[in-house]
Amino acid sequence: MEELLNLALAAHLDLAAFAAAAGAGLWLLRRYGRRLGLHGMPLRTVTLLASGLVVVGVLAALRSDTIERERMQAMIGGFAPTYAIASSQAGYDRIRLDTPPDDPTYLRLVEQQKQWLQVNHHAHDIYTFHRRPDGAVVLVVDSETDYDRNGRYDGEREQRTDIGERYEPSATGKHLIERCFAGEETFDGDIYADRWGVWVSAYSPIRGANGEVLAVLGVDYDARNWLRAILGQRISSLSLFALLLTLVGGGTVLVQMHRDNSARELLALHNGELEAANEELRQANERALAASRTKTQFLANMSHELRTPLTAILGFAEVLLEPELEPGERLQHAGTIRRSGQHLLTILSDILDLAKTEAGVVDLHPAPCSPRQIGADLLSLLSALARGKGLELRIDIDAGVPERVTTDPDRLRQILVNLIGNAIKFTERGHVVLRVRRVEAMLHFAVVDTGNGISPSQQQRLFQPFSQLDDSAARRHGGTGLGLVISRRFATMLGGDLVVDSEPGRGSTFLLTLPCQVAVAGEERATTAEDSATTGTIPTLRGRVLLVEDGPDNQRLIGHLLRRAGLEVEIAANGRMAVDRLGGNALDEPRIDLVLMDMQMPELDGYEATRHLRATGLRTPIVALTAHATVHDREVCIAAGCDDYLTKPIDRRRLDAALRQWLPTARALEPAPPAR
Repeated sequence: MEELLNLALAAHLDLAAFAAAAGAGLWLLRRYGRRLGLHGMPLRTVTLLASGLVVVGVLAALRSDTIERERMQAMIGGFAPTYAIASSQAGYDRIRLDTPPDDPTYLRLVEQQKQWLQVNHHAHDIYTFHRRPDGAVVLVVDSETDYDRNGRYDGEREQRTDIGERYEPSATGKHLIERCFAGEETFDGDIYADRWGVWVSAYSPIRGANGEVLAVLGVDYDARNWLRAILGQRISSLSLFALLLTLVGGGTVLVQMHRDNSARELLALHNGELEAANEELRQANERALAASRTKTQFLANMSHELRTPLTAILGFAEVLLEPELEPGERLQHAGTIRRSGQHLLTILSDILDLAKTEAGVVDLHPAPCSPRQIGADLLSLLSALARGKGLELRIDIDAGVPERVTTDPDRLRQILVNLIGNAIKFTERGHVVLRVRRVEAMLHFAVVDTGNGISPSQQQRLFQPFSQLDDSAARRHGGTGLGLVISRRFATMLGGDLVVDSEPGRGSTFLLTLPCQVAVAGEERATTAEDSATTGTIPTLRGRVLLVEDGPDNQRLIGHLLRRAGLEVEIAANGRMAVDRLGGNALDEPRIDLVLMDMQMPELDGYEATRHLRATGLRTPIVALTAHATVHDREVCIAAGCDDYLTKPIDRRRLDAALRQWLPTARALEPAPPAR
């Protein structure tokens, strides 16, 4: 019976019966559908849909067959090798053909087999084979076959095979066993019969300590249960699609009988959808117009903000070309150009920060830092600006504020510099105070000023991009109106918020709140070379620097700064020239002590040039020069082999710090510390 069922499944007789029944149903539907008013396009649509369901149903049944077979293969493929390893670990190498039935190891293996059978209810028998010298396959360790699973010995219904009993496998089983004796784990899903029943079996080699095959472990599964499971899966799939076909046919007839009513409902539905679509289009058009206005406003603001410092830069640059200019006036105009350039750089930095916050790519670097040290830094940085306007700048930090907290110190400084700078800018008399308090689990940084205050209507526009209090303020104080927007977004990213409390005539208070995460013990971030460079001027340096830069203006500017510091300078206009200069063919040339490498150049850019030089074994320090100013850009430069990273425009303090750090002669030239 099992073989017939297996043949029927292999011939897909159930699928053929399903397809025949479905075809008969379609024929009846087409024959009698016209009497119910079903004709033309509806009839063809139903026929096509039903035919598609028949095809999908057959494919689903075949897929369920495959899934069931894969499940059985995975189950057997996992159980047989696992138990083979367990048998090897239980001392199977001590079992021989002459082992007596009361041997403790033999009895332990038999008991272990019975316990495994209780755990894996799908398996029916576990046994092992040896091969005698004459080639005969014999059974050695065999579980007591418990056909009714009652756990008792019932005479003829259960039996224990004697050690060394000859086993005559079928042709299929013999092929699998021979493959397993050769060291292969086997399960082909083939059904065979022996004197105990009809099975599908898995075989796995039992190996000794040296990996040799000691015996073959066999696991039997009842083929009848397997075939029933496969047939059940296929019949379930076919039944589901038969139900779908019935619903399609019957539902189509019902829909056609009520077509007039359905048409009216469909028309009403389409009218509603059309109205909704029109409303959505109207709203989309309004959003597009608003976006266009925002873009226009952005371009207008940027045009104004960029042209204002550029006007001063270009105008005073032309004035500097006048030969009759007095030295004092020349210095004054140069200072104006420098301030305008710094202002232009600030505008570009604000735009970059705003773009990064909107794109969600801002890099945060939480680290232990001291609120008191940050306050002292701010006082040192901004006190001169306050004194220039006749204002008092104070930093008031409560005793309850922790000595060290964990946050991003750079973003915190950026927010506070913006808030205090704004307070000084818009306060004409009185004072500006930074108060730091701990309130439960939050740190409060309050910037309080005695300025004119902000009206409620102005406060609503305060944290919008490119928005300032009024045009007169923009003309008097300058700025893009981006600082507060960026500061609030940074505050949110750090887990806090930024709000304002102000009344006209009573000053303003900007309150920054951040989580108070007390830092664990450890030192704060080490002072960088750049920081130390601000403590004093650097003596004249010695050494030869290779400047790799394709821009003639930048070549002249940076070369001038390097020569002013006492350095010899060589120029390479691209990465290829730098590789040629520092390669093996330039050993007779003067030694280069430091390389300043532009990263965007023709022929060979700075990244590839640096990689090539490092691959040749060059150990000379290389400092990247690039207009890309994000943390990611720095990481890319360092990954390419650079030792340090400087951004354009060149900051002389940072350049001096880099020269002092990476030139080996610079340390020797530094003045010795004073004697104590």
